[in-house]
Amino acid sequence: MDTLTVTVVTVLCIFISSSEVYSQNAGGCIDASGIVQDGQTCVQLITSFSGICYDTIINNMCCQTCNNNGTGIQGCEFGDHAQNCNVNLCSQYPDPTLCCGTCKASQ
Repeated sequence: MDTLTVTVVTVLCIFISSSEVYSQNAGGCIDASGIVQDGQTCVQLITSFSGICYDTIINNMCCQTCNNNGTGIQGCEFGDHAQNCNVNLCSQYPDPTLCCGTCKASQ
């Protein structure tokens, strides 16, 4: 009689959303420490383009810096949604919300 051997492997995966990982302090949110993207810290990343805070993952990882750089303007909370907006081209942009920070003054 042949013997059948059965091996059962149990894999337990635990997913914790980035908002749970990075936003667990009494003040509501903190920045991830160290490098978060492209060799940059939260402060470096957001200083170079605050519109990256519209990305949910970046916003969760860099919550404090994103909030510190918020405009308080609905729909334009972190300034331009696109990079390299040019005030001289505002009337030509097909979607005025893409460059809401740059083009606000020209509206």
